[in-house]
Amino acid sequence: PNVNTPAILDILKEKNVKATFFMLGANIISHKDIAKRLSDEGHGLGVHSMTHDKKMVYTSPYSFLSEMTRANDALYEATGKKTLLLRAPYGSKPYMNQETRDLAVSWGYRIWDWNVDSSDSIKKKTAPEEVYNEVVSQVANKDEAVILFHDKEHTLEALPKIIDHL
Repeated sequence: PNVNTPAILDILKEKNVKATFFMLGANIISHKDIAKRLSDEGHGLGVHSMTHDKKMVYTSPYSFLSEMTRANDALYEATGKKTLLLRAPYGSKPYMNQETRDLAVSWGYRIWDWNVDSSDSIKKKTAPEEVYNEVVSQVANKDEAVILFHDKEHTLEALPKIIDHL
């Protein structure tokens, strides 16, 4: 969660759409009220590490799990809920090795990746039209789409049109 998340939640509510939020523990701590709101409104909860620092997250399988557990603890503190959904920082490839994956699964976690990248995190000033075009072009030939978005201003501006298209 960040300063853009409440407006994103408003759009989702207006459009009667649910989303899954993979959250950084540090942001949950900074925005407990927003994390609580998205939980209360029935959105999916996932963790995305505590720091998003690849040197800290991927030092070992246990450092990976520590990052996810600490984020999950922050989630519980803010919402009263824990989750078994996680999204590895930068996706499960190239940094997550088989040993890390196996350990996370043995702890009950479900590792979630995406098959559509909105490209909203690549550049600081991506135009909302670029985000829209990326999503529309990638979902065109898919039966099912898991779309990667970030809580960015340009994503916020593109989201209503994307939802209407889908």
